[in-house]
Amino acid sequence: MPTSVPDLFVVPSDTSLAGVEQVLANRIGRETILREALATGSESQARTAATIANLSGDAAKGMNEIGGKLLAKGVSGERLGQLFYDMGGGLVENVGRLGIEVSDDLAKAVAGRRGAVDLLLRGRGGRYPVTGLLDEMATKLGKVSDLERALPNISSGRYQAELFARWAVQHPQLTEGIDAIVALRPADAQEKIKGIFQAVGGDIKVARDFFSTIGQVYKESGTGVGLERMIAELGAGAEKTMGASLTMSFAIRRLGGKIAGFEVSVAREGVERVYDLVAPNGLHYEFKFWTTFGGTPAAAAADEFARDVILHAATNFKQLKWVISQDAAGHLPAIESMMRGVLSRPKVREALVRQGLTADGVLAELEGALAKGLIEFF
Repeated sequence: MPTSVPDLFVVPSDTSLAGVEQVLANRIGRETILREALATGSESQARTAATIANLSGDAAKGMNEIGGKLLAKGVSGERLGQLFYDMGGGLVENVGRLGIEVSDDLAKAVAGRRGAVDLLLRGRGGRYPVTGLLDEMATKLGKVSDLERALPNISSGRYQAELFARWAVQHPQLTEGIDAIVALRPADAQEKIKGIFQAVGGDIKVARDFFSTIGQVYKESGTGVGLERMIAELGAGAEKTMGASLTMSFAIRRLGGKIAGFEVSVAREGVERVYDLVAPNGLHYEFKFWTTFGGTPAAAAADEFARDVILHAATNFKQLKWVISQDAAGHLPAIESMMRGVLSRPKVREALVRQGLTADGVLAELEGALAKGLIEFF
């Protein structure tokens, strides 16, 4: 019966509790069976299971849900122990906290194969699709704050990234730019989102800033500018991610998101060059995410600038700009020296002669361009 206190109910003292006792007995029996089954695994598996169960009431609830369903489908205690060992406590706790239930189809599929953890978490597509726990979690996480609570306690960076990608695709309205990725790369949008998330070290705020940049460029420049290629670069990891990030940041902060194209190929005068970005005014940009200067990157840069000389000397370098990360600003003299040095290359001199130009004349124009900002640190 209800009372004046919200959510407080009372029952008469003479009410029979036989039905409640039966439910409790079944619950206790299920947990006992699970505990005994897990004890058959290795010492490390049993210890991991015990650690997970003691994390919180949610973790114990998640373990009971997963373990009970899989045991009922014939999964051995040893295999179940390995599964919990592979998942880690954070994922199990999220299952309990979000009230996720393991479907009969998923439990049956997991029971029928080895390496069950990937199937349990990811599900499967194909003719007989089965929804995995990561998709179930993504559906339940309806707000950014929910995601921020769920991700940090997942020990595996790979599973963090997969959950983030599934969440982003299911809730595109919560993160600017996700709809652009889905529109531009419909076949592998989730993989690219996952790659970008991993590339930024699993930092939710940084990742969402990346996606926001993509969204702004998409809004201003639309399709047909090569943004889908930049998305792939952003998710490639290491230097490719940082280089693409520099390009995208510049596109927003300096160009307002308005560009003519990314990765634009220019071929004339017997050479071909791919520029990272071309602005609507025809300015060709080369971006370098450098923290230092020298070695192989410097040699590759010299080869690129040799082609730049052949392509842009006739216009006095007015349609060319090199944008270099601020960390390399101390290497400006060496970078300028590299640029001057390519004018001594025989093939460059021959190409200039064919255009009616001289190396000395081009050097003078290059000096003027350097003085006017051919190189920009950003």
